[in-house]
Amino acid sequence: MVELDSAEKEILARVQLVLGDGEASCIAVALERKGALFSDDLDARRYACRHGLPVSGTLGVLSLLAKRRHLTVIEADDCLRAMIAHGYRSPVTSLADLPAVAL
Repeated sequence: MVELDSAEKEILARVQLVLGDGEASCIAVALERKGALFSDDLDARRYACRHGLPVSGTLGVLSLLAKRRHLTVIEADDCLRAMIAHGYRSPVTSLADLPAVAL
């Protein structure tokens, strides 16, 4: 958790008009601190993109971990399969199925 400063709180109030508290908080902090948004929430991702934030989701994080060799591709795919088994909805069952990913 982070403590929001006054500028972040002002942004938060505006973003909360259209998004939930969690997504709004993350976006407020990312905007003010020049960060990125990591979320699988489509509305939050669209809002962040419209406001110039870099955006990624779970598949992007797993892919990056594999690219940087923090996980092997097999380990990343194992994580993805476990997440799917627990209800995560994914458009792919393997990172190799992502069109723009060269692992």
